Amino acid sequence: MLVKHYDDVTPDGAAHFPVVFEKTMKMWFNEPHIRREQLAKISAPTLVMVADRDAVTPEHTLELFRSIKGAKLGVIPGTTHFLLSEKPAATSRMILEFLLEDAT
Repeated sequence: MLVKHYDDVTPDGAAHFPVVFEKTMKMWFNEPHIRREQLAKISAPTLVMVADRDAVTPEHTLELFRSIKGAKLGVIPGTTHFLLSEKPAATSRMILEFLLEDAT
């Protein structure tokens, strides 16, 4: 599934996916190390999105959400960490609503 999605959006082709996957896993397990104090400095409107069956723990998501003053929390039900491809309409709608919230 991931290789197909990658192939659909990259000029590099599906053969390049293992390189991207390896870099993603390295980043996921080793980076970034952002402290709560750094998150607390964020002043831009922030939407913390999560899937209800995400690989990221609810505790981690809530810590991130609570560390950013004024952040909004959005949960996309019935999805995993790949919520963008699993429920693109619901995900897009949530993002657009967030972006337009203060626009009027």
